[in-house]
Amino acid sequence: MGRHHPLQLEDFDPATHGGFVLYGFAALAAAASIVWFKKYSDTDPSLALGLGLLSTFHVSMALACFTISMAPGVIGHGLLFAAFTFLFINRKKCLPLAGT
Repeated sequence: MGRHHPLQLEDFDPATHGGFVLYGFAALAAAASIVWFKKYSDTDPSLALGLGLLSTFHVSMALACFTISMAPGVIGHGLLFAAFTFLFINRKKCLPLAGT
């Protein structure tokens, strides 16, 4: 069996590993949006902002995955983009009725 050694600085490839780091931060930021929805999703402008940000994130990721020929990423982020766009268009139906 090969001997496992810790990664050294010269093993770091910014094109690959840097992308993973950036993707991790972007995914964490998008996932943290649930905090926004929990507190502010009861008004149309807030819901529109949150869904718009998530739609933008996922269409950007779908395009990035397409440029590097990563089919699972294109499909996954493309489906999430479609879902958040659908919710954005129909967001009025997600809001509580006034006076209830």
